[in-house]
Amino acid sequence: MSPSSLKLDSSTFSSARSPFKFHHRHLPRRSFLVCSVKPVVSSPSKLSVADSSSLDGLSRIGSLSQVSGVLGCQWGDEGKGKLVDILAQHFDVVARCQGGANAGHTIYNAEGKKFALRLVPSGILNEDTLCVIGNGVVVHLPGLFEEIDELESNGVSCKGRILVSDRAHLLFDFHQVVDGQREAELAKSFIGTTKRGIGPCYSSKVIRNGIRVGDLRHMDTFPQKLDLLLSDAASRVKDFNYGPDMLREEVENYEIC
Repeated sequence: MSPSSLKLDSSTFSSARSPFKFHHRHLPRRSFLVCSVKPVVSSPSKLSVADSSSLDGLSRIGSLSQVSGVLGCQWGDEGKGKLVDILAQHFDVVARCQGGANAGHTIYNAEGKKFALRLVPSGILNEDTLCVIGNGVVVHLPGLFEEIDELESNGVSCKGRILVSDRAHLLFDFHQVVDGQREAELAKSFIGTTKRGIGPCYSSKVIRNGIRVGDLRHMDTFPQKLDLLLSDAASRVKDFNYGPDMLREEVENYEIC
């Protein structure tokens, strides 16, 4: 697919101290991250118990601050995606701050159609919401493009509604290979990862040889950076076989960006 659905703009994100602050040309001044709770208008008519309970819930949403966060404190499957989908109706922006394309967030549209989101923030079904993939997320671009294609084919417009931080780290296919090989090396002590390369990509980030989305602007130096990254992986994982063909294929995959 064409990456026209995404906006990659260094001016979108300002100083390191506040990496998610939006430039005013994208959003009005009042907007900031997951922001600006829309006012809840209650009806003066007589309420049933169910209606009263519903309005109480809306009142609680209305009392949220301009920047609110949804955190999962278990291993997953807490319903984070569904909650974000509900809250997105009352916010201008939904931003994902960390993680990768592992299990997925399952949400349903008004017609009951099921969507499984992996990288795209769960506010995408609300047409008035801008979705941000922040600098703490590890991004597998081919997977992201496939996810956007699937959403578009099911009638969900993504054009101009997804922003990707140029500081987010890129997750490559080889990260997924390394993930599986490390699990095999651990044998009976295996972690039980989804083998989507998320852990190895964060390892690249932590040891400071990872490649960021913004590096795609500089394809003249991209192959050298990727060569260093692949060579390091080959030196750390005994069954990881790195050769010039792998480098060429990965570079070709990202030249379209």
